[in-house]
Amino acid sequence: SIFSDNGQLFAIDYWIGIKTLLESKGCQVFITKVPSFGSIELRSLALHNLLEKLALKSKTSQFNLIAHSMGGLDSRYLISNIPNKKNYEILSLTTISTPHHGSEMADFVVDQFESLKKIIPTTKETYLPICFYQLTTNYMNEYFNKTVVDDPKVKYFSYGAMFTPNWYNVFKPSWQIINDKSKGKPNDGMVTVESSHWGTYLGTLYGLDHLDIINWQNKLVAPSKTPIVNIDILQFYLFITHNLGQRGF
Repeated sequence: SIFSDNGQLFAIDYWIGIKTLLESKGCQVFITKVPSFGSIELRSLALHNLLEKLALKSKTSQFNLIAHSMGGLDSRYLISNIPNKKNYEILSLTTISTPHHGSEMADFVVDQFESLKKIIPTTKETYLPICFYQLTTNYMNEYFNKTVVDDPKVKYFSYGAMFTPNWYNVFKPSWQIINDKSKGKPNDGMVTVESSHWGTYLGTLYGLDHLDIINWQNKLVAPSKTPIVNIDILQFYLFITHNLGQRGF
């Protein structure tokens, strides 16, 4: 058992097979759900309300959060900008392929949408979900990162991912868009490795696209970008929990 002795829990977003595997190793795991196209603020509030209920139900007050993609931004906002956590506290946040500095793909989608609105007449006002605007590089760097300040009591860890797509990969178009707009920065089809950095950066998942992280074979790459070990994705999450345990969480 990695964490049962001190009553800590993992809150994990949605990855297939992770809950079963970690529970078999003695961890307590909860999968959380938030509104898919909601704002960061709305998604964070939904996560906060769920954690309040989970803490009461499980009689456990300490959580380590593991978040993929936008879930990492929800978690950062929850930690820093939602007060009055009555029943729980966050000990650590580990993010994986989270666009902490925005996504060039979001920039592209917003630009295309705004251009289409100008040339296609419509009788009704058409809206793009606010989450797309919040994921842009400008919003993240000029607003979010300046107003959502890390809590010094919480430890922040992060991982990124990168791959070079074949023509048939579903992320080939978005990978190319990001590659062009970022001037060749390594990316996973949605987020650059550079944007994934937050807190202590622990490594890059090499050869994975943005959704391979759910449950595919991959290679872990250290910050130096040197492959250090072959690892399947389930073992990667065991690696994360082991790392937290070694650090006292």
